[in-house]
Amino acid sequence: MNTTAFPTTAILLLLSFFLYGPSSQNVQGVQATTTTTDDRKLIFDQPLAGGFQHVDDVDEQPMIQEAANFALQEMQDTVPYGFGTQAFRVSVVDAWQQVVQGLNFQLTLEFHDSNDDCVGACSVLVYNQFGTLSITQWNKEITCEEAKALTEDSDGDEN
Repeated sequence: MNTTAFPTTAILLLLSFFLYGPSSQNVQGVQATTTTTDDRKLIFDQPLAGGFQHVDDVDEQPMIQEAANFALQEMQDTVPYGFGTQAFRVSVVDAWQQVVQGLNFQLTLEFHDSNDDCVGACSVLVYNQFGTLSITQWNKEITCEEAKALTEDSDGDEN
């Protein structure tokens, strides 16, 4: 028996058990387990561990608001978009978070001028490593109308 194959087989066997749950199947002489289709549906209907999760009630989430304000400040300092110098206030249109070694926030933001008129919008990835914020990625600039459409889609009605 190849001794290096055993740890690999054992790891694959354990991984399949955790992914698919119990039912019998024989793999290289080792009893393995998987679930029926109905059981598998229950496992995969759950949110993916380590994946992005949608954030509801973004106005009541202080970490989301902190990340949005940080993005506004960084945008004003680096001006990655044409409207950067006009931006005075930020509002969160949509937010997703991912637990990593810290938190990733994928935010769709609307930027407003001092008259509270929308001057532009974008999507940005903000990384919060236990209180230290950084911009991981500035995404494509979108129009205020596109951002408003996202708000309407997520609310199910017009704002």
